[in-house]
Amino acid sequence: MLSKKLFDENMDIVSACLKHPFLQGMASGKLRREKFVYYMSQDAFYLKAYARAFALGIVKSPDEISMKTFKVLIDGTFDELNLHNNYSEKWGFPLDVTPAKATLNYTDFLIRVATLEDIACIAAATLPCSILYAYLGTKLAKTYDPTTPYKNWIETYSSEEFKKGTNDLEFILHKYGEESRQIRSNYRRAMELEYDFFDEAYKS
Repeated sequence: MLSKKLFDENMDIVSACLKHPFLQGMASGKLRREKFVYYMSQDAFYLKAYARAFALGIVKSPDEISMKTFKVLIDGTFDELNLHNNYSEKWGFPLDVTPAKATLNYTDFLIRVATLEDIACIAAATLPCSILYAYLGTKLAKTYDPTTPYKNWIETYSSEEFKKGTNDLEFILHKYGEESRQIRSNYRRAMELEYDFFDEAYKS
């Protein structure tokens, strides 16, 4: 299966993300709150671009099945933003912020791919976010301190509900694409940008 092959080929970045002090700090509860707040605000900006990429997927869809799949993905992205809104309301920080370098690098990449390439390439560029977060959430759920203030983040991304988005993107990738240099390049670049996103938040 192409999605599994791509994930396995990028396990070096996946493992680096899991071991990153930002993720481990969330699991232990030792991550400084201001770093998480910075990350959540930037991620809210990113997710809106993520939804726009799916919207362009609808425009480029060759049939009703793919159109409906991208619509489900858009709805799921806005559901995901509820997590950010809840933390924002609870801790009193804004989500409407100026995007940082790592954020813009990622969102510009997504919009460029969604504008210029086909829906399989869009899936390859957006799948890493979904599949990586499901993997990280599942792994952290096995080890996290139940008193961590970031418990809701871990529970959200380890949930079966969240994993449905991964399944939808895999469906698009497998039905409309095939293994190619562009697919692999998009997937790899997205994984690199995921690591940069965590790393910049930790160093902020």
